[in-house]
Amino acid sequence: MGPTTYTTLEINTSDGVDTVYPERTEKLVEPDGSYEYFRLVADDEPKAMLYLTKGANALMEEYGMIEKGVQYIFKTLPDNYRLYEHVKCHGGATPRRDTYLFGHPASKRFRSVNEFIPHLLYLAGKDKTCRCVYCSSTASKTGSTTIRRRTKREVEVSEARRTVAVEERQKEQETAGWVMRKGEIVWVWVSDNPEAEQDENDPLIDHDGGIWMAGIVAERPNYSPPLEKSKTVGGRGLFSDIELDDTSPWQEVGDGCYTIQLCSDTEPGQILENIKQCHVRPWLARLECCEVRNRAEHPTIPIARKMAETICLFDRQSEDVAFQGAFIGAEKIFLNEPVRITNDADHFEDVLVIEKVFKDDKFFMLKGIQYTAYPSKECTAITFEEFANLPFRMRRGSGSGEVIKWFRRNALGERVECSVGSVLGRWYEPQAVHAWTGSTGFSGGNRAPGKGLQRTVLTRIVKNRKEGLGLHSLNGVDLETDVEVKIQPGRLTLDDAEDTPTRDQVTPERTFKSVNLRIPPATPGVSPTKEMEAKKEEVKEGQEVEMVEAQGEDDEEYEEEEESDELASQDDKYRRPGPEVLSQSPTKRRRR
Repeated sequence: MGPTTYTTLEINTSDGVDTVYPERTEKLVEPDGSYEYFRLVADDEPKAMLYLTKGANALMEEYGMIEKGVQYIFKTLPDNYRLYEHVKCHGGATPRRDTYLFGHPASKRFRSVNEFIPHLLYLAGKDKTCRCVYCSSTASKTGSTTIRRRTKREVEVSEARRTVAVEERQKEQETAGWVMRKGEIVWVWVSDNPEAEQDENDPLIDHDGGIWMAGIVAERPNYSPPLEKSKTVGGRGLFSDIELDDTSPWQEVGDGCYTIQLCSDTEPGQILENIKQCHVRPWLARLECCEVRNRAEHPTIPIARKMAETICLFDRQSEDVAFQGAFIGAEKIFLNEPVRITNDADHFEDVLVIEKVFKDDKFFMLKGIQYTAYPSKECTAITFEEFANLPFRMRRGSGSGEVIKWFRRNALGERVECSVGSVLGRWYEPQAVHAWTGSTGFSGGNRAPGKGLQRTVLTRIVKNRKEGLGLHSLNGVDLETDVEVKIQPGRLTLDDAEDTPTRDQVTPERTFKSVNLRIPPATPGVSPTKEMEAKKEEVKEGQEVEMVEAQGEDDEEYEEEEESDELASQDDKYRRPGPEVLSQSPTKRRRR
């Protein structure tokens, strides 16, 4: 029987924290010979090897990728997870040794590798919701352990907000991309006669008897409703492979509809209820989001344009500068989801899967893996394992029964960083873009992913979404009330001041200009030069970029050196390797 072959795996996504390690790590012997302490276990010790091998094999078995005669081993435990041996001796007797794995964000410790495996599967992306005993027990009861010098109430509020944010992000990964999110600015078609049956499915025609308005999503469907009605419109065939939830697609009232508050500069805006999915478009789906094309446009539209030029981060993580996501223009962007970014090399729109949202010395930055469907010589086709870990909507297909073949622009294990100014908008399924804009998506030989959508233009940094929208209430919810009201999953969550940078950190200089002026327009026939000239004319006419200074008390957790933040266009650059969901790398060790 030949020697066993080991394949080394790396799991680089981690929720581990470094504030929960045991404090008593030095062996101090009492006069009677008693002692008790925690000893750090090295990776090459048998106890650590048990975690590395058994965990890796369990993961590969769950993915159905076990090969006969091959054993698997992790290079290291997930970041910030450490194995300690608890050594306890009474009166010189034989010491007792128990092994515990520390690093769980709820300050829990795993007592065995079998207890840790469910959490490991969650970190590797196999399970959308963690099924380990500690996550499942804390999901309904947030902890109140004081890690920093905060009051019990502050800790409970912070933990509750973080729990809701993670649950919301996890649910979004399983939802169709065309479902708009709470707090987003959208187009809504309002008919003069809602009872009448019209061909309102066709987004290329402004029908008589109705008008497009701009509004804010206050309530959204609880499942993924059908993108379009089950009929052919204007001779245009509809896609048949759109995936829906188990809920019946004909359920069009209540849970399957939107509640939208029209944009208004005098509160409150009109509330529209029971809005169907086919009557809603993302803000970037229509040309009017960027320019006036109809002098008789609805008065909500210019108000929405101003709102959609803002950016703010939300839901700060344990790190001082990392966040769960950002409101970029009209859209709410989460971690682990795809966005469209510029690619100056071949003028196609690439896709960046965001793994980190953070604040650099001067900029708001994104970090992740860059993909393209139109590869160059420097690109590499992704492996089956990489495809299995792509966001759900990137694996759905092109809408014509074909699976999109993605290529990675990064070297394996490397990540790209770019400023938020490089983000054009959220990446939607091609069938959704087709339904909204008439774009054929991937069918053309030189078409880029998401072509047909417009591009986000950012001019203002704001403290939170409340300030960006310029509202104090949304659908009757007072945004100035106690913070607990704003953390319930059934309501729109707008961020409190404590989860945002201070005024000095976010206010750009008066000379700031939008980085998106350098981005070629997606609309055929419009040159970037003309777009820049038009923008310069607006500035000359006195339409200065409005800078809104953040109000309120500065958060002590964000005390840093005074600096002037401004959005800037930066060339995509490769830096040291960052987190990756699951990668096979038998020789090269990831740098920490």
